[in-house]
Amino acid sequence: MAIPVYLLIHMAAVLLESSQPQQYGPISIIPINLVIAYGIATRHILEVGTFIRRIIAYILQGIYLIFVYLLTYYLVLKGFSHLISDTDLPAQICATVVVAFSMAPMHGRFQKVAYKLVSSQSLNAPITMKKAGEIFQSITTQDALLCQFTDLLTESLKAQSVRLLIKTGGDFTEATSKGRVKVTLPPALVATLESTKDPISEDKLTRSRQTPTTKEVLRDLRTLNSQLATGVFSQSELRAVILFGSRTGGRIYDKTEQDTLQILCNQFAVALENARLYTAMQDSKIQNEIMLEQLASGVVVARPDRGITLFNNEAQKITGINEEQSIGKHITVLPREIYLALEVTLENENGVRNIDATIYPDENSEDFPKYIRMSSAFLLGHDGKPMGALLVITDITELKALEEQVRRSDQLSSVGTLAAGMAHEIKNPLVTIKTFTQLLPQRYNDEDFRKDFSSLVAHEVERIDGIVNELLSFSKPAKPHLIAMDIQETLDQILKLVHEQLSQNSIKLQNNCKADKSYIMGDAKLLSQAIINLILNAIDAIGENGTLTIGTINCAYRFATGDSPDRAVTRKCIRIQITDNGKGIARENLQKIFDPFFTSKSEGTGMGLSVAHGIISEHHGVIEVDSELGKGTTFYLYMPLLEEEVTS
Repeated sequence: MAIPVYLLIHMAAVLLESSQPQQYGPISIIPINLVIAYGIATRHILEVGTFIRRIIAYILQGIYLIFVYLLTYYLVLKGFSHLISDTDLPAQICATVVVAFSMAPMHGRFQKVAYKLVSSQSLNAPITMKKAGEIFQSITTQDALLCQFTDLLTESLKAQSVRLLIKTGGDFTEATSKGRVKVTLPPALVATLESTKDPISEDKLTRSRQTPTTKEVLRDLRTLNSQLATGVFSQSELRAVILFGSRTGGRIYDKTEQDTLQILCNQFAVALENARLYTAMQDSKIQNEIMLEQLASGVVVARPDRGITLFNNEAQKITGINEEQSIGKHITVLPREIYLALEVTLENENGVRNIDATIYPDENSEDFPKYIRMSSAFLLGHDGKPMGALLVITDITELKALEEQVRRSDQLSSVGTLAAGMAHEIKNPLVTIKTFTQLLPQRYNDEDFRKDFSSLVAHEVERIDGIVNELLSFSKPAKPHLIAMDIQETLDQILKLVHEQLSQNSIKLQNNCKADKSYIMGDAKLLSQAIINLILNAIDAIGENGTLTIGTINCAYRFATGDSPDRAVTRKCIRIQITDNGKGIARENLQKIFDPFFTSKSEGTGMGLSVAHGIISEHHGVIEVDSELGKGTTFYLYMPLLEEEVTS
């Protein structure tokens, strides 16, 4: 059974006092009291348990050695007395040897006996440090670490309660059965821990000089039902606070235990930081896995050695290859189009974007071809070393089908619009011809009627012929005869042709032609037709007293050469600008102005812009329009120059 230390101290003091001569009185034990008081005040000796345990251990060992020596001496002396006349010296030698060999092994045992005899509730530092090391070395989450470390401290110290408060942001939180709960710590306690970086003990504060700060911190500890508070520091920053309640048997936390706890807290700070990083990594891993599996696109990651490290669900659906057939395998197990995209990325150490491809099924499969779009990126580590390539695959089979449906709908809509326009344009002259034809039998003898009939029918037939010719020009535009030409000379001639018409309408012409290079491959006659059509439309939009701006500049433009943006090329070109400050075009009509028979004018067939668009397209050019209702319209014509293509 353990003997309380304070009782042993009291007994020792009584014995010391009683052993002194009475004439000295209490003065004789003053030096001893002074020594003990000095040790408590300066060395934080809260108990002399260690000192007493050592005295008891040495006393027990001394008694044991004396007993062994005497027993050995007696046995040798009696056992060899009939053989040797003088056995005293051999008996002493044998007893001494036995004592020497039994001293070392029994020392540790008597230390343990003394430890258990004096106190069984002190912190066993070696065992606690070993258990703590095992906990800290195991990579675990933050919550698991807090739980294991709290249980270790509670068990080792025999404390009634141990509260571990983690600092998150500016607040402290404690793990409970209901989750993390916010705990408000007194500012004075926190400030003292941060300034001293030492444990704060209720017993030490009680014995210290009472200052306002000391009193406040002592009051805070008692409010929190704690006898000891230690801080957990990482990089000189307070990361956690551990509050220890009272201990079983009423023991206090001595200096040795406080030092051991502070060492544990320093190690715990490192483990806590590792646990935080591990928890964040695990959370990030789970989030990434969920996102990858929920992505509507396939994701493939390959190492520089072409081994596949990631192959999500969507990639498996697109390719028909499961995870077992892909992870760890060479990228050649993938469909050829995907394999080549990864190979190009790894070889060139540069990603590709929006590459369209088709995956064809096996000959024996009944599946349809899949249309995919791929983009990739080359991955580099934090040290700049290659990590591999990432490829994102999107199944656009349904999108292609929808695009085909829309294209067919647009074609049908265009055919309907074209038919409606033709019917409207041809019906009007036919009505006139029909009316006069019906009246002809009745008024045939009327010479004036016959003259009117002849001229009107001829005019209306000519009108129908013109509509049909325009329609033919739109459906089967004349193939341009492309030769090297100076588009600037053609523009100058066009401006001379329209000069008179501009003057009649009081329209001011601004010539902003600044292009240094203007040679293109073109057909001057067809280009003149297209540009004049645009200028005449601008004049109609202005009406009178406006401004028409014609300008040219040299620039670069990305011309499409296929379905994918990656197949487009950037070429040097000349941009022709035709701007008017007329009434403008409504935003909803901008997409329709190039449709045949679409017009907002009271006269005309609406075929002019359609024909102009076809002519520009035949010259491998692009026509764009920008307009704002009430402010005017600008047409931009981009025509490639004779220079070679420029890489994008």
